[in-house]
Amino acid sequence: MQPVAVLLLAIAIAPALAGGTSTIINETCAKLPNYYLPRSYCTSVLSNDATAVAAPDVRALAVAAINITAHKAASTLSAISYLMDDLSDCRRYYSEMVESLAGVLNDYRAGRFHQGGEGYGGQGLCNPFDGL
Repeated sequence: MQPVAVLLLAIAIAPALAGGTSTIINETCAKLPNYYLPRSYCTSVLSNDATAVAAPDVRALAVAAINITAHKAASTLSAISYLMDDLSDCRRYYSEMVESLAGVLNDYRAGRFHQGGEGYGGQGLCNPFDGL
């Protein structure tokens, strides 16, 4: 391939590779009410998606927007699931701690405790971290 042809090919495909805003994206986002989401958000999200930038019409842009939204919703669901798992672990740890502290209080009231720095443990003492 001739060097000039390579240069022209590179110039021709560079805008598609770099991303950008198409007229369809600008016109569509301009029609959205600005009180719900800023138009700049609409333009930014769609302009960062190659399928949306290459959309030849509003219908294709809508498909791209639906796919973007579906991907973001799935990603958010994954994050929520991860957080719920972590919260479930926290709930279990704190439930065990509350139960252990109730036992510690009973042991303390019954006089079953060590004085000073003799260490932690022994008969009648509860460890809130048992089982972790």
